[in-house]
Amino acid sequence: MYMLYLCKAIDTMLLYYRDRKAIKPTPAIKVLEESEIERKEMEWRTLTNGIDCEVFTMRHMETYKEKTPWLTGFVNEDEVNNRHNSQLHLLRHRYISKIILSEYNMERQRIIKETIAFDKRSDKERYIKDLDKKSQRG
Repeated sequence: MYMLYLCKAIDTMLLYYRDRKAIKPTPAIKVLEESEIERKEMEWRTLTNGIDCEVFTMRHMETYKEKTPWLTGFVNEDEVNNRHNSQLHLLRHRYISKIILSEYNMERQRIIKETIAFDKRSDKERYIKDLDKKSQRG
C-alpha cells in the first residue's frame, strides 16, 4: 500500500512539472521520470509510531549514504528502557531548535522575544501543565 502512495505522489509531482509552461524540463526531472522506486527494508521500522514521520525523514536524510549497512543510530522500537522514544524525543528537540534558531527563519526574533518573555512568567509551570491537558484532550 505504501508503494502505491509513493508512486502516486511522484507521478503527481511529475505531472505538475510537465504541465507548467514556465518550467523547462531539466535533466533532474528526466532522471526522476525514469527512476525505479525502491523501498528500503529498515530494521528500525516501527509498528506503533505514526506521528514521527518527519523525525525519521530528517534522520534518514542526514545518514543515508547509499552504503550497506545504513547506520541511522536508531534502536528497535521494542528495545528495553524505552530508548527508542528517548532517541525520538532528543531528535525532535534537536531539529526544532535548528529550525527555530536558523538565520533563515523569518520568525526567529519574534519567537526568541516571546520565549524570553515566557521564561519570566511566574506561572509558567501551571501554564505548561494546562497546555498539556488541553493538547491531550485532542
